[in-house]
Amino acid sequence: MTKKEEDLIYIYSMANRRPYQTGLPVNIWIDEKQGYKDAGHWKRIKFQLNHGSRIVNQPEASMDLNGNVIADTYDKTISEISKREIREVSNFVRNNFYALERVADGDIFMDQFDQVMIKGGKPATKEQIEEQKIMVDQFIEWND
Repeated sequence: MTKKEEDLIYIYSMANRRPYQTGLPVNIWIDEKQGYKDAGHWKRIKFQLNHGSRIVNQPEASMDLNGNVIADTYDKTISEISKREIREVSNFVRNNFYALERVADGDIFMDQFDQVMIKGGKPATKEQIEEQKIMVDQFIEWND
């Protein structure tokens, strides 16, 4: 199996969230079942490198949960999104770090993530992030 084929298997095992759900300018994919362990890499999301509404066969790149684009996954020659849009995705990831970690580990479910997600690409306040942590911890307690 080629690296591209392996990547396709893993991206299709991730939960897709569209712009109307996240407030972001592009589609993203979120690991919700410890796929990072099976794939042998870090916790991350993937984000689409164009504004296509379809999610199949779209160019994408990876971003770690600290909001850093993984350089060897980002091809600037095919990317159609701006630096500002990448920064929005990065802010989203930083804003939702705690919840993304918990969903990647299976401690909370995607529908619970959707309830606590801090939408959009502007930096969140400390209060918003703390409120999210409290809600995530409550979901974890309920799920145990």
